Amino acid sequence: MQIKTYPARQAKNCFGEVLEAAQRAPVRITRNGRPVGGFIDQYRFDALVQQEKRQAKKQLCDAFRVLCAEVDAAPKPTLPEAMELLQTDEAEVLELLGEDYFRNTA
Repeated sequence: MQIKTYPARQAKNCFGEVLEAAQRAPVRITRNGRPVGGFIDQYRFDALVQQEKRQAKKQLCDAFRVLCAEVDAAPKPTLPEAMELLQTDEAEVLELLGEDYFRNTA
């Protein structure tokens, strides 16, 4: 694939030509000989956005898996510790978390 390059000033003056070229292949825009941006067709843009979304979702899921593993590995509180942390009584803690949640104190 041949990438066409336009200096920024030429891209500004020939914008329609740049857009047409971008429908065939990516277009690079330069300023003082250095790449500063580019144009791609809508199909490639949509694919790139979808790829970015998938990658972000994967990173979020990976982070969630790590967090869940850390929570599972953390020691559970005793009932008195949970009461203190939640600043409530035994009945409410048991209602919220269930009796089987706590580690034994024995």
